[in-house]
Amino acid sequence: KTILLSESFDHHLQFPAFSYNMNCRYPSIAMLFALHCFISMYQALLEMTSGNQFNCVFEEGQAFMKCFGRNWAGQLGLGDTMNRGDEPGEMSTNLSHVHLGDNFLVNQTNAGYAHICAISQAKVMVCWGWGEEYQLGDNQGVDAIGDEKGEMGSNLTTVEFDASFVPYKVEGGEMFTCALSINGTVICWGYNSQAACGAGSTETYIIGPPRFLSAVNFGRNFTPVDFSAGESHVCVLSRQQTVKCFGLIDGGNVGKTPESMGDGLPAIDFGAEFVPRELMNGGYHTCAISTNKTMKCFGDNWWGQCGQPGYSEIGLDLLPNISVIDLGVDFVPMQMALGYLHTCVLSESRQIKCFGDNRYGQLGVGHANDIGLNPGDMGQNLTPVDLGMNFIPRRISAGGGSSADHTCAVSMDDQIKCWGRNDYGQLGLGHKRNIGDEAGEMGDNLPTVDVCIGCTDNPTQSPSSQPSASPTTTAPTTASPTLPTLDPTMEPTVEPTLEPTLDPTNVPTFEGTLALRLNYTVLVTTNASTTPSEIVWVARQAFNLTYDILQVSAVSASTDANGYVHVELLIAVASNVPLDSDVIESTLREAMVKEYGEDIVLDIVVRDSPITPEQESPKSKRLSDGWLGALCGGSAFLFCVCAFIICMFRKRKSEHLIDDEERVKNEVEEHGEHGEQQEPGANNPAPDDDDEAKNDSDQHEEQLQPGSGAEPVLQAADGREEKQREEVFVYDENMNYKKEGDRASIVATRQPADTEMVNIAHNDDDDAEDVGGVNLHITRNAAGSVNKDVASAGTHTAGATTTGVDPELGAYELKMMVDL
Repeated sequence: KTILLSESFDHHLQFPAFSYNMNCRYPSIAMLFALHCFISMYQALLEMTSGNQFNCVFEEGQAFMKCFGRNWAGQLGLGDTMNRGDEPGEMSTNLSHVHLGDNFLVNQTNAGYAHICAISQAKVMVCWGWGEEYQLGDNQGVDAIGDEKGEMGSNLTTVEFDASFVPYKVEGGEMFTCALSINGTVICWGYNSQAACGAGSTETYIIGPPRFLSAVNFGRNFTPVDFSAGESHVCVLSRQQTVKCFGLIDGGNVGKTPESMGDGLPAIDFGAEFVPRELMNGGYHTCAISTNKTMKCFGDNWWGQCGQPGYSEIGLDLLPNISVIDLGVDFVPMQMALGYLHTCVLSESRQIKCFGDNRYGQLGVGHANDIGLNPGDMGQNLTPVDLGMNFIPRRISAGGGSSADHTCAVSMDDQIKCWGRNDYGQLGLGHKRNIGDEAGEMGDNLPTVDVCIGCTDNPTQSPSSQPSASPTTTAPTTASPTLPTLDPTMEPTVEPTLEPTLDPTNVPTFEGTLALRLNYTVLVTTNASTTPSEIVWVARQAFNLTYDILQVSAVSASTDANGYVHVELLIAVASNVPLDSDVIESTLREAMVKEYGEDIVLDIVVRDSPITPEQESPKSKRLSDGWLGALCGGSAFLFCVCAFIICMFRKRKSEHLIDDEERVKNEVEEHGEHGEQQEPGANNPAPDDDDEAKNDSDQHEEQLQPGSGAEPVLQAADGREEKQREEVFVYDENMNYKKEGDRASIVATRQPADTEMVNIAHNDDDDAEDVGGVNLHITRNAAGSVNKDVASAGTHTAGATTTGVDPELGAYELKMMVDL
């Protein structure tokens, strides 16, 4: 069907990720816009997860993932057991992407000791790597998956869950795996001799697939919203802001009998004023951040990883009475990363401080001494990790329960730096030297990890040394090869093409197209007795029912003096069409009222534009060379090239119209003020078939009558000098000229975008309201010049009226042909 583009794109072109203003008076801008479309089509968030001695990096919501480091069990997913990153030339484009199957867009991943699992946007889970402890979710206990060719991609076996279990988050311990569903249930499988699978036993293995397994029993009044897996234990945060843990905890196996689970599983007591909102497990310790933005840890403290000097262990009996960790003045914890025996914390001001085991330099302070055991180690004496002048961290990773001895950080602009143990290339620097244990290795001296996510794998380094001696055909494909059309079609077809589509649709079909990630910031203020984590859980439940949710998280949270909870939510959905702000607000409001009652005070504000770096970290803008980027980027490029061609056509036509105006003005001067009058349409030959492509101004030119000889004053409504013009003719009710010899040439500005002809209503120079589309007020002043004023629909202004107005210029109808 013919597509009509209004006003030469003199509007904002709205895309889910950005808006761009382009005016075809400057065609070069159109080509810049086309280039911007092509390069910046996708915005993806770079994330990473760390295993024992390896890392994986992925773009959230995309099909791109790369892993490097140790690979003895195929955990890098490359079909072999060769390590990557420990020798020069193994990173960047030489590091192949992990293939997880057709249309598998990664939403979340987590690594265990030597295995890794990933959940797609479609809530499908796959696992690979070491599997003989049944940690991959199968019932075979295979040695490994991903260590041989033909095991990845579409050959990966999907982890089977019951239909009611939709996986939202997965975490791996040393030899087991747990998953959390969107309805708040947890299932674990794999090695269980220390009760780490929460099955109420110490049976050696809990064998999948998970669809045959029972959910972990947490008892009454406990709905899981988040969890973390350590080397041999699991801790779970509930919507009620309580924490329960099972496995190897406090020197014993907690949850080893059915009676010790459910209501028999005690909640962790952090102390009267410590309400947990975020938690993470390390090798044998656990840390939590409270709603007041303080931090506590419990478990092993032999290397100072709990941040409490003078204690070898922080037991559950000591935890309620121990003080919060002293991280220094103005250091407000935002995110934690726990390794095997060390802890790192990212603050709201984007500083990183680490404590605990430092044998390999994993604390990133330029020496190998442990920190956190001795008095004076903590507080202001904690040295921030120096990552260089232009590296602003937004996320950190240290392996959790995978027994990792290294740390990595992702910057605001999606750069990666890693430090610590490096015996298998897990730092991705092309060597095996530890980094951070000696002076001069951090800061700007620490290079970024070159993963080149989304780049073409192993590109050809040089052209073929033996190109084809001759073309494959000896004659051209056609007898007379065609040349490209030099000029675009001057006029669109009147009727749509009947073939191949007999009944074209009025709107494009969105089904089957690739969805974009749309981010919305939602500000929630309520007096309900709740927490940020609980509000996140409520929002996730509400939106998962209707939308393809990529992420629901709390960007910031606070409680004021009146007890009101203020939460800034980031809600990311996959959609082709932007969501209406009212729909988002009403969906969340309905869920909150349902959860907390109708008498709560609730204020919800939705920002339906892409979030800014201050609201959340910026997203990398890169062109993917995979099929996803090729398809969508190519489509955007073709669209924008068409826009450029149309702009050039409009520019040529504008110049042609200006030439016509000059010719008319010369004609007026030649006839003089009392020149011979001529009836409208007289001596106007009908155009023949060859003249069909002439524009409307050319057809009307012979009808223009000489007036007083005064040159019309032409000015756009906003004062700009316009080059694109339309001829406007004044008629009476019988479609005759209202006043012969008068001519008004105006500029077509701000017309409706979906009409081919605009009827413009006008009355005399009073202040009464005019009904119609765009109101155009034209008067003649004493000098005979034409003034005009364009007002918005439904209003009439007489701002252009001056003294000496012609009284005969009364009510009339203007018909303006708008070239679309």
